[in-house]
Amino acid sequence: MIALILKGIFLLLLLMVIGYKILCIVEGDAELVLDKDKEKEFSKVSRDGDSVTVRRRLTFKNIGKQEAVVSDCIARTQLPYEQYDGIEARGKVERVGEPRKDDYFEAVIVNPKKSIDIDVVVILKARKGQSLELALSHMVDMPIDIIYTTCSRRPCEVRKDRITMTAEEAARSIGVKLVDED
Repeated sequence: MIALILKGIFLLLLLMVIGYKILCIVEGDAELVLDKDKEKEFSKVSRDGDSVTVRRRLTFKNIGKQEAVVSDCIARTQLPYEQYDGIEARGKVERVGEPRKDDYFEAVIVNPKKSIDIDVVVILKARKGQSLELALSHMVDMPIDIIYTTCSRRPCEVRKDRITMTAEEAARSIGVKLVDED
């Protein structure tokens, strides 16, 4: 008799787990993607003496069925001095229409089937006493990692996408031509 009751309880628990799994599949989850096609190139925002600020707009799209949260988002410029030491590059990410002076990316909820735009902002500053024109005329292509944390029904995860600022885009931002290094 007790064995029959235990089997019944086990069967009930098994059916509950299977039912929960089916419910999760039907209800779905968030599926956040970083769409890099909003703008294809960086464009100049401002210039200040020996530095220029450029930006490129990207879009977080939630193509899933549940809300997604983007809790952190940074832009890590990949321009080591061993590759090119004429420019100091600093990147950040801002929500469009909500820039912050402290470079902090404020968490945002992306509803299902909706999207939010972000700006990848990069400040390029001439180094070693060079003019910005000279420094950018010798610029190299610069990869930029967009690193972000996303949470939804699943546990939080850190993701990384990469975009590239070409040497031509950087030089064009202040109207100079690249020097042929060959």
